[in-house]
Amino acid sequence: MSEPTPAPFSPPWPPPPVAPVRSPGRRALLAHGVWEALLAVAALGVTAYVAIGYPSSLALTNLLAIAGTAGLAASAMSLSLRTGTPNLSLGALVVVASTITAQAMTDDTPIVVAALLGVAAATVIGLVSGLVVALLSVPSWAATLGVGAAADAIVLATTEGQMVPATAFDLREGWVWFVLFVLVTLVGGALWLIPGVRSRLSADRGPARITGGWAGFGPGLGAVVGLTGSGLLAGIVGVAMTARLNSSFPVGSGATLTLGALGVALLGGVSLFGRRGGVTGTLFAALLVTGVGQILLLEGAAFWLQLLLYAVAVLLGAAVTRAIESITGPPPQPPSLPAPADPFKVGQVAGQSGE
Repeated sequence: MSEPTPAPFSPPWPPPPVAPVRSPGRRALLAHGVWEALLAVAALGVTAYVAIGYPSSLALTNLLAIAGTAGLAASAMSLSLRTGTPNLSLGALVVVASTITAQAMTDDTPIVVAALLGVAAATVIGLVSGLVVALLSVPSWAATLGVGAAADAIVLATTEGQMVPATAFDLREGWVWFVLFVLVTLVGGALWLIPGVRSRLSADRGPARITGGWAGFGPGLGAVVGLTGSGLLAGIVGVAMTARLNSSFPVGSGATLTLGALGVALLGGVSLFGRRGGVTGTLFAALLVTGVGQILLLEGAAFWLQLLLYAVAVLLGAAVTRAIESITGPPPQPPSLPAPADPFKVGQVAGQSGE
């Protein structure tokens, strides 16, 4: 008896419809909204305490100036976190921008040109960091840590560890930096509410973060945008610091600035996992942390308490990340399709049933 001829293959069942991937947007917005409301109450309370408890006209002005520069640094860190590429060279880039700005002014360069040179230098270094992360497909913490150390070494070599004076800088109005910070953080936070922006600029390496494989050009774009934008904002912070100090920002303070920026960003609700980070959280977290720091300063507290404040902000921010991530949950994945049937086995079954 001859073997039955296999019937043409046709799937025994139609493929199931693929449900669209939907992010838990409402729960995320609610979680961030509740946390930002709590931050707002605490931040406004601390700000009012500074304004009332220290009636000097400079107390509130100094708080806004410090919150403006610290907030811009936190915005730079926030952008790198949102794209999944935390920028550990942030403080070093601030030092580079500040040193170049001050040095250019020492050489009688116009203030605006000197500031643009400092910002451009930090932006280019951020771009280089992004390209390294994108081309090598490696975690950003390693690349930015190396780039930051190299930047610090160059500044130390060129300045011999000395601060460069910049007494001619007349852009010291604190409200300028605070208003700029408010605009940056609100516009950036609102922009990140758009799902397409979040997905396109995410530097999540997917399975490559486990296998160590090359993740492709998609995550690379997020790394370039995140670290370049972070470098740009760090450059602006460097200019603001130069204006505030009338000199370059000291090299040894870069790590502390990075720690403080990370603490403010995390406390504001920006996720360590590179997801949505709210809208107003960074604003109120900056006011809260700098307000407490200002009170410590006015009370003559030791510097180690300021450092402890940043450490507490980072640890509390990590707890905030865990709480919000637990509430929102991971993005739902599309249902997996069943494995395709073996066409030869299906044909044999069809042939046997036709006998």
